[in-house]
Amino acid sequence: MQKKRMFILVGIGATIVIASLAVFSLLHARSLPLTPKARTGLIDLSSWDFTSLGRVRLDGAWSFARAEDGPWLEATVPDSWDRASGGMAPMDGPYGLGRYRLKILLPPSHSGLALCIPDQAISYELFVDGVALGGNGDLESEKDGYLIKRETELFPLDADRDSVLLELAVSNHQYDIGGIINPIYIGVARSLSEGKELETLRDGFLIGVLFVTALYHLSLYLFRRSDRSNLDFFIFCLLMGIRAFCVAHYPERIFPGRLVFSLSTRVEYLGFFFGVVAYMQFVRDLFPGLLDRRIPLVYALAATMGGLVVVGTPVAFFMAKTTKPFQGAVLIAGLFTFATFARALASGKRDSLVAFLGFSLFFLFLVNDILYSALVIHTAHLTSVGVLVFIASQSVTVAIRFNESYCNEMRLSRELEDERDRLEARVVERTTELAEANGRLAEVDRARKAFLSNTSHELRTPVSLIATPLEAIIAGRYGESVHRTAPVLSIIKRSADRLLRLADGLLEFLRLDSGAVIPRPVVLDLTDFAAPYMEEFALLCEKRDIGIAFDKGRGVVARVDPALLETAYLNLLSNAAKFTQPGGSIQVRTGKTEGRVWIEVADTGPGIPPEWLPRLFERYAAASESLRSSYSGFGIGLPLAADIVRLLGGEIEVESTRGVGSEFRMSFPKSSGVPQPMAKLSSNRLAALVPATAIEAPEPDRDRAGSELPTVLVVDDDRDMTAFLVSFLSDRFAVFTAGSGDEALSFLGSGKRPRAIVADLMMPGMSGLELRRKVAAIDHLAGVPFLFLSAKSDEATRIAGLEAGAVDYLGKPFAVEELEARIASVISVGDAERARLERRVIAALRDDDRGTEVRADDWRAASKAIGLEGRDMEIAELVAAGKGDKEIAVALGYSARTVSNRVSAILKRTGSINRTALVARLHQSPRRA
Repeated sequence: MQKKRMFILVGIGATIVIASLAVFSLLHARSLPLTPKARTGLIDLSSWDFTSLGRVRLDGAWSFARAEDGPWLEATVPDSWDRASGGMAPMDGPYGLGRYRLKILLPPSHSGLALCIPDQAISYELFVDGVALGGNGDLESEKDGYLIKRETELFPLDADRDSVLLELAVSNHQYDIGGIINPIYIGVARSLSEGKELETLRDGFLIGVLFVTALYHLSLYLFRRSDRSNLDFFIFCLLMGIRAFCVAHYPERIFPGRLVFSLSTRVEYLGFFFGVVAYMQFVRDLFPGLLDRRIPLVYALAATMGGLVVVGTPVAFFMAKTTKPFQGAVLIAGLFTFATFARALASGKRDSLVAFLGFSLFFLFLVNDILYSALVIHTAHLTSVGVLVFIASQSVTVAIRFNESYCNEMRLSRELEDERDRLEARVVERTTELAEANGRLAEVDRARKAFLSNTSHELRTPVSLIATPLEAIIAGRYGESVHRTAPVLSIIKRSADRLLRLADGLLEFLRLDSGAVIPRPVVLDLTDFAAPYMEEFALLCEKRDIGIAFDKGRGVVARVDPALLETAYLNLLSNAAKFTQPGGSIQVRTGKTEGRVWIEVADTGPGIPPEWLPRLFERYAAASESLRSSYSGFGIGLPLAADIVRLLGGEIEVESTRGVGSEFRMSFPKSSGVPQPMAKLSSNRLAALVPATAIEAPEPDRDRAGSELPTVLVVDDDRDMTAFLVSFLSDRFAVFTAGSGDEALSFLGSGKRPRAIVADLMMPGMSGLELRRKVAAIDHLAGVPFLFLSAKSDEATRIAGLEAGAVDYLGKPFAVEELEARIASVISVGDAERARLERRVIAALRDDDRGTEVRADDWRAASKAIGLEGRDMEIAELVAAGKGDKEIAVALGYSARTVSNRVSAILKRTGSINRTALVARLHQSPRRA
């Protein structure tokens, strides 16, 4: 419909232009017979009153000859001499020399008459009654296109003659049309002079309007750069103004000469060529999207080629060869413009009507001038009038646009005030909402960062339990060969299974996020679907002393994807197995209700706090600090199951009671189809999802624990990690283990004081940092060296650990030899500091014992003073001498174990916490006695 309207408007516009030209030519033709016409070289003006009737155009049939002695023919003026009647001499064509002759019969009283010869763009010479009155240019030098003057000339006539014989010798060496092409006038000299001045004023006015309009649109563009049409119209007006300046021959009038004439003529043509380009770009930017962008580019290319011809060829050549082709291009450009304006009108652009009307008149006058120059019609040059009309229409268009902008601005201003009032009323509400949204985003961002950190932690731990034992095996720490039943290989296998389980969970998330998961639903009986897993699951849970029950529903049929449902189902089973303690139970149920069927997994775990339930199925929620405090792992199992259930068109729900357990239910719309039989499923995936029972860390050998080996407490929630560290570190240390911070505090509260504590940083419940703070608050444990061993090894976490009072921080995976060396290092530093303090204490005690009756080295007297006797006195004497358990055993013939037990009994009996305190007691006892 829009295209149809466009074609109609284009047709109407073209019809208006053609009809206007026809009417204008007809009216002009009708006005011509009112004045006398020349016939066969004679025009009778004897009865013409020049004062009252004005000037006369000497149009009509003049006598014409092409050669000096050639035959005289009839040629119409103004017109091309090619149309002279009677045929041509051998020099036929538009180029060459010619002579025009006309006899004028004048009225009896004709004082003050003159001839007016407008610029003919060629050289000519005027003779009156055989006397040369003047001319323009040189008939021979005009071959190079140079004219001395290109303006209207006035030639006075004698007042005492009743007739005059005019003869014009003209030349043409450059145009396709030769002869007198502009009308010649006769009239009162004063009137003709005023007309010439008026013509000059008209040219100056047109030039001024063009330059002023150019500056106006430049200022509009500078204030509103988004509208490039103003810039385009500035360029167009500037080029047209420069061209009009040159067409009016102002440069030659100011600076006469061939060089100025050549430059002025070239600038005139270049302004015309590139003015068309600027105008096409203006039309395109005035109505964006309605004119193909390639059209201005084509015109720019054509103008560039024409410009090269103008710059690089003689004036006569480019004036003759480029005018008509570019006039044709202008007509085609006018058609494109008509089509653009028609499309703008059809699309309802309000300012397009004025622009369309203004351009129509401009194009009408432009076509008139082209036809007039080609002597097709005999009207007048009207382009200057068309330019003024076009500029006026464009100014109106701009005014309409600015008026619309102003009206829109006022309307928007009022609406803005109203909206501001509404916004002020809602600002508090929106601010609150934004604050809440920002809080949620911050929480999501924190959860995401925590999730990434926990991902690193969860991946590094199994990697450590694979890489570190393998390094120890390769180093020969387990002998030349390792038996296939060795515990270290079980640790490696379980860690590999755990790593695979974590990787599978991440990959499932990535597949869901990327859209690569496309459900392929089939009709399944959910009871038949769940049953094959139960036998395998029961065997796996039996190893952990967890009971299993399966309550089978009937007719539980749904349309689901079995592969995706398996992933969600196994994640629920894994979650139940993870949180169910030994002695607990897990129950799987299937059933239907109110058009839906479901699978339910219930456990007797610790239950879920009510505040966690709303976020339980959110991604990264388990990585938040609140949930992380009692939750280990990625926390992607339940969110993954929830995403899959929703993808299958189902729902997932949870009910939980603290201290009782949790129930997870997946429900789907009931299907009436025939269920497909279930194939037997492999247990590999299920085995990977159920946490295996880790090897318990062996209890330290009592002989070794009571020996001189320094005691080390290892705190880690991963039993495999503690088992591995015990097996590796037991050669140098007496290693005790705890699976949580609470177990560690219980161990320390029993009176044991380890020489060093190695703790994991991220543990469920009490974290390693919190454990360090609580240990530091206990006076006799505050100085125990604390080492963090964690898979979370970013800079901020390491700094936090060290600021909490840890003496060292080792990231997973780690070299176990490095861990062993670091533990030995911190213990040796502690021993050195303790020895230094003991020496200072002993020195101070010796200074206090000077002057007493009992010598400081009289150990027997000191022993008796504190109630020691017999074997204990002998052992105390050797302890005071600085002997160790093995040295005392050799000296007295006892076993090292017996000596160690007796030393412990002496310390307990005397209330001494260590050997240094016992030595100090032995020094003080005689003095008290």
